[in-house]
Amino acid sequence: METEGADNMEQGSDVARLRQRIALEYEAAMRGLTGLAITAPHEFITARMERIAECHEELQALDFTNNPITQ
Repeated sequence: METEGADNMEQGSDVARLRQRIALEYEAAMRGLTGLAITAPHEFITARMERIAECHEELQALDFTNNPITQ
């Protein structure tokens, strides 16, 4: 039973970490679009969006692990 609680806490920290990373990647992409330079290379913005997609997929996998009925 104790390991189940530890697993839930670990997954909770994974969710928080992934949400934070998504927020930071999104902010970086938006700054690339609207920041002072306004001329961020397309590759930079694409890379940020791809990283957000990767984090989102990890979040979905964690959610499925926690709540298989919701999928």
